[in-house]
Amino acid sequence: MEDVNGKKQSVLNVIIDGISGIFLPIVNLLSAAGILKGVLVILTTFGLLSEAGGTYMVLNAMADSLFYFLPVILAVTAGKKFGTDPYLAAVIGGILLYPTLVAAFDSGAPVLFVGLPIRSVTYKSSVIPIIMAVGLLKYIEQLCNRIFPDVVKGFLTPLTCIFLVGLATLFLFGPMGAVIGDVLAVAYEFIYGVSPVLSGAILGGFIQIMVIFGIHWSFFLVAMNNIMIRGEDTILALIGPAVFAQAGAAMADL
Repeated sequence: MEDVNGKKQSVLNVIIDGISGIFLPIVNLLSAAGILKGVLVILTTFGLLSEAGGTYMVLNAMADSLFYFLPVILAVTAGKKFGTDPYLAAVIGGILLYPTLVAAFDSGAPVLFVGLPIRSVTYKSSVIPIIMAVGLLKYIEQLCNRIFPDVVKGFLTPLTCIFLVGLATLFLFGPMGAVIGDVLAVAYEFIYGVSPVLSGAILGGFIQIMVIFGIHWSFFLVAMNNIMIRGEDTILALIGPAVFAQAGAAMADL
């Protein structure tokens, strides 16, 4: 594979570059939303705010909206990174979070498309399905732009892309993403279960070296997947001390 300068890249470098380009634009947003969610936990834990009140509902919406609509946000950043229409990608992400479809999946009722069953998948806060969908969208859009005449490609290209990529995501990428996500979560849980101390020592000890080479982004992907699948994560907690230690060393050198 080649980069924009025509230099060959390994598959690993291409994957890391792709993940970095998708998540880097929203890192600060994720931090802001995470801090606000942490503040809400503190306020409710100490009884300063009631979860049943309107104030909590509004603040929780502010804190949780980014995570709930993450597939749409990632669709935009992935669209820009992959070189496809980010607004068209956002529409694909919106399909996955459409209220009626989400309600049907959550209810467990079978969802049939022309008689074919669609597997129920939880797409809110998901990462893997939309990235695969936007990857396919790039090639479908390019193909449509080549074969459709200029006079009709303006509306036929997005129509075709929404239909084909939307179906591919619901029938294929969604279930695939769910399986991959489950495997990643179980694999990490197994490693962490063997020895949390050893896991923390290894991950915390090498994370800054990983940052230098840009391979740390893969751990953020697994961490976000853990939060979606299990509702909790330990990766970020294990990475945190190393970051604070580096910050302390830098401040001590001032």
